[in-house]
Amino acid sequence: MKDVWTEAVVIYVGRKDMNTKKNCSMRRIKKAIAGYVNEVGLCVSLTETRFIYTGGGEKGIAVGLINYPRFPSDSPTLRKRSMELAEILLRTCKQHKVSVVFNDKTVVLEA
Repeated sequence: MKDVWTEAVVIYVGRKDMNTKKNCSMRRIKKAIAGYVNEVGLCVSLTETRFIYTGGGEKGIAVGLINYPRFPSDSPTLRKRSMELAEILLRTCKQHKVSVVFNDKTVVLEA
C-alpha cells in the first residue's frame, strides 16, 4: 500500500469554439491531454459535462487531477501542471476562458 497527501484540482473547459461555434471533438481533447500527461508523468480523469448559464449553455469537459500515489507530487508542482494543462485546453478548444478549481481558490485563465 502506498499513500500520499491529498489534493484535488478540476479544470472546466467548454467545447464550443467561440469563433466557429462548432464543438471541439473529444478525440482532439483526448489527444491533447494524452500528449501532456505522457510528457510529465501524470494521471487525470476526463468527464463530459454540460454548462448551463444565463442566456445559454454548451457541452464541456471536467478534467480532474489528484495527487495520485503512482505519480506523487508536491502541491506547487501539481498546481503548476494543472495550470499548464488548462492552458493547453484553452488553446485546443479555442476558448476565451477556462476555470481551474483548487481546494482554496478558483483561477480563470483568459485568452
